[in-house]
Amino acid sequence: VLELDGAGLSVDAIDAAGWPSPDLPLPELLHGFALEGAEAFDTWLELERGRVRARLVDAAMERAEAALARGSVRTAAEWAARIVECDPCSARGAMLRMRALALGGDPGAALAAHQHHVAALRAMGGEPLAEVTALAARLRDAPLSPGMAPARRLPLVGRGAVHARLFG
Repeated sequence: VLELDGAGLSVDAIDAAGWPSPDLPLPELLHGFALEGAEAFDTWLELERGRVRARLVDAAMERAEAALARGSVRTAAEWAARIVECDPCSARGAMLRMRALALGGDPGAALAAHQHHVAALRAMGGEPLAEVTALAARLRDAPLSPGMAPARRLPLVGRGAVHARLFG
């Protein structure tokens, strides 16, 4: 717990509250707050912000994966988009976004998400993981036909062949 003039702020309370919706910005610990001449505090605050951000993104990833598992591809894609905004170099986030977009009937957007991920990595001097590249190749080689694109939210039940063809 951090005490500021008697007002308590629990870092764990931010973690517990989580990131309630992909429509909202990622909560940030003490957003906009700084103390002049307090380098040790600034260092601590940046470390805590990173720790809290990582925990919130992990929780959002779990929400996105759960949404995808129950067939809520739009919700999964929305969460994945926010995750990738927070960390464009996240292979896990990129693959989740690609899968959600492809299963939502938009393999072109899934491939665009791959290109965005690759560009972010290369800007940092990195390269995509083999799994990310393989997923993009499967999407390019076996795109969904227009008749397979769902007009509404569809569960994965009964779509095992499509899922297996796209994601192995």
